[in-house]
Amino acid sequence: MTVEYEFDVESTMRLVRDVAELAMVAGKEILKIYQTEFNVKTKQDSSPVTEADVLAESIITKGLSKLTPDIPVIGEEWISNNPDARQPKSDFWLVDPIDGTKEFVKKTGQFTINIGLILNQRPALGVVFVPVPEHLFLGGDKIGTYLTTDAFTRWEHEKPGKKIKMEFVAEKSISVAVSEYDYNTDGIRNLMAPKTIDKWNVSGGANKFCSLLVNESDYYPRIRSCKEWDSAAGHALLLAAGGELKLQDGNELLYGKENYLNPPFIANRPINQSIT
Repeated sequence: MTVEYEFDVESTMRLVRDVAELAMVAGKEILKIYQTEFNVKTKQDSSPVTEADVLAESIITKGLSKLTPDIPVIGEEWISNNPDARQPKSDFWLVDPIDGTKEFVKKTGQFTINIGLILNQRPALGVVFVPVPEHLFLGGDKIGTYLTTDAFTRWEHEKPGKKIKMEFVAEKSISVAVSEYDYNTDGIRNLMAPKTIDKWNVSGGANKFCSLLVNESDYYPRIRSCKEWDSAAGHALLLAAGGELKLQDGNELLYGKENYLNPPFIANRPINQSIT
């Protein structure tokens, strides 16, 4: 049986604050591991996994199960160990305990903790915590998106943080957020034509969504497939702040798809319709 939830402003804010605190608890624990010579294993899909991934997902999953016991939690590492598990179709949490494990292993700081709530196949609430440098993004339907910097120090006194106001995208010469694999490629240039890419912002994990939220990038074009837990939290934050995310054919990106696999998409800050 599917349980459908609808939150008002007060309950949404209360829930997203609680979820943000779970992300920070997990963040503190993975930073302890980050500072050590930890072991790295390889999963069946050839991607890396560390004890930090497993620990963070355990902390977050247990916390979410207490906050919303009727909403199933889908975590990246849990799915790796239970690939044939029944797939929820409507309301569920998506957790990526470390989005950017390769960057975590290389100790570049380019990794995030992502927690997204899917209601009726759409992202309704999101938390992205960037442990390095302690940037906490949270938001959802009806409440907007907020940022707390130096979160370990300032969160208790400033929650939910400063409300984000995104600027309109550039008219012609644009900045794009991309992974290192897509930096300065013809594929991205062709996708964004006829606009000219003036600046490339290379980052890992959900930092590419965060780059849009803080007005560093105009677009985040994704030409490679990714998993739903990679995008759900950032997608929710972007929508709540007034941005948009569409598939390359212009359709809406929905969640609960087979194998949790996302096709390519384009995310962006608001577009000034009067100049398009």
